[in-house]
Amino acid sequence: MRKSLLISVLTIVLAAAFSLMCASVATAKDKPIKWKMSTPWPPGNDYFNVEKHFVDIIHEMAGARLEIKLYSGGEIVPAIELLPAVQNNVLQAAGDWPGFWIGKNTAFNVLAGFPMSPTWTDYMTWIYVRGGIDVFNEVYGQYGLYYFPHLTAQNESGVRGRPGTKKLKSLEDFKGIKIRMAGRLQGYILKKLGVAPMTITPSEIYQSLERGLLDYAEYAYPHVDWSIGLHEVTNQWNAPGWYQCGSVMGVMVNKQAYDALPKDLQAIVKYAAQATMLWSSCRSKLLSGVYTNKFLDRGTEVNMLDEASLDQIQLWAYEGLLEEAKANPLYAKAAYLFFKTAQEARPYFELGELPLTKREAIYPDMEALKKAAGDLLKE
Repeated sequence: MRKSLLISVLTIVLAAAFSLMCASVATAKDKPIKWKMSTPWPPGNDYFNVEKHFVDIIHEMAGARLEIKLYSGGEIVPAIELLPAVQNNVLQAAGDWPGFWIGKNTAFNVLAGFPMSPTWTDYMTWIYVRGGIDVFNEVYGQYGLYYFPHLTAQNESGVRGRPGTKKLKSLEDFKGIKIRMAGRLQGYILKKLGVAPMTITPSEIYQSLERGLLDYAEYAYPHVDWSIGLHEVTNQWNAPGWYQCGSVMGVMVNKQAYDALPKDLQAIVKYAAQATMLWSSCRSKLLSGVYTNKFLDRGTEVNMLDEASLDQIQLWAYEGLLEEAKANPLYAKAAYLFFKTAQEARPYFELGELPLTKREAIYPDMEALKKAAGDLLKE
């Protein structure tokens, strides 16, 4: 009797202990993983919305299992210190433009976007179909990072000029001007143009133009230019944006932090970046059109660089690219694989798309369509 009672008590105690152990394991397993992530951009800059969208998707897909606290530019470290901050796990993730890190390795210039390059859709095709993502991770991997692109976008707006500045319609017009333009290969071309580019961070562009420290500046796309106030301090729009015909942005993630995630959370981070790229790239295309009209409605004057000038810039761009490639095999590898992808895709573009896209855009009678839709269109 006593023996049976003792066995029963021991069974109950062991079962309780096992239950507590399981509960403890479950609690530890379910404890949320917390990351700190910084963006280089202040909340007013439209690029901030891209990083916020990325984090929102992760929270939607991961529930409470992965919590990412997003900090705006400068809250933890300055933008230019984000790479080492993620490398050293001060931050587990940070948004960036690869061009920030050209001083560390010139290959970042190829990843970021460069003068007279193939298009943003060529970047996207290279990244997802022709192994471009592996090249990104080879470059970023040298610093203990994984890279997750979350934006590819069309060529940038162009060079914006203060009131009273001359129109940039030919190569001669560039001589001696005070201009802000980012990128190493971009700087090579400016030197050929007789221009010494000024190093101005994005946060300083507005005030530098306002105070006359700069006469001209490039930044991004029409809606992003507007978000930092360039419509207030410029009235000249010198197009096209030859200095960056496609660009990529993304999120740097500390390798150890990412490798420590369960496999499903790793996948969520990866595919959240891809979903953000789809959203942000389409959004950029749409908003660029909307904000082009906003600039024009304010009386901004558009000046177009002539074809002969663009032909010469093209020659200089590839001349500078080959110089960099000979000095840096990783730069050469990235450029070769990117251009090879663009070459593969080009034949159908020339045969199937260009004959239609080069025609003047003509639209149907929009008011008639609206009337036909009737109550189905709610405004």
